[in-house]
Amino acid sequence: MGSVEFPGNMIASTFSNFIGAADTMLNGITATTIIDFIRDVLGKHLTGTQLDSIMKYVCPGYGLLSMGLTYFMTDLDSSLQTFFGIVTVTGGIGIGASNLEAFFPWVNLKGVIGGATSSLAYLAWVTFAGLLADGYSDPERFFSANVGINNETLVIPTESVEEIISGCAAHYIWHTGMSIIIFIITGILISELTDFQDPKDFVQNFLLPSPKWLFNHLPSKLRKAFNLLCYKMKVMEHIEQKR
Repeated sequence: MGSVEFPGNMIASTFSNFIGAADTMLNGITATTIIDFIRDVLGKHLTGTQLDSIMKYVCPGYGLLSMGLTYFMTDLDSSLQTFFGIVTVTGGIGIGASNLEAFFPWVNLKGVIGGATSSLAYLAWVTFAGLLADGYSDPERFFSANVGINNETLVIPTESVEEIISGCAAHYIWHTGMSIIIFIITGILISELTDFQDPKDFVQNFLLPSPKWLFNHLPSKLRKAFNLLCYKMKVMEHIEQKR
């Protein structure tokens, strides 16, 4: 493999992987919007033809929204930074919602909406702060050639400002983790303020095996306090079927 072809293959592989991930995410969020929101929350009973018609509008709408969000990443320098920036904006919110459903059955719909809003606000702030950090690192952007003064007269101590701005230019993978944490914490707090959802009304199939195992091994007093069920594990169900 030559040195000339390798960077091109690297970039092509990276963006082809992103296209597949974006396609899966668009299909998933479209199905969630139609099934969970339109059908269950709004109580609209739709036929298969109506669902297909709505999907033709919802999916392109999310695609245009994603393209609008990626517009803010155009000033990034390298292709890999652009890729990680896109994944941050589109993936942080989805992973946060999945973790809430998989590990915290007490979170209600208001908590999920509040967590998504706070996570999106954080990502928007990171995007604009990153652009500000890029501009701050280039002092020539803040001076005009027509101003006839000596730049040395404008030198002031800016160490504290530089430390604050430099934090905005951190790696986008770190911001992904922060957006997930903000999503989860905000969702739990809002759910607590608006009354937690009863875990008995939660679909057990959404929970991962690890929280099911943890909830089953909690003391009985804690399970009663949090209204937790005694969840059935797939391994135990398989053993019972053999018997």
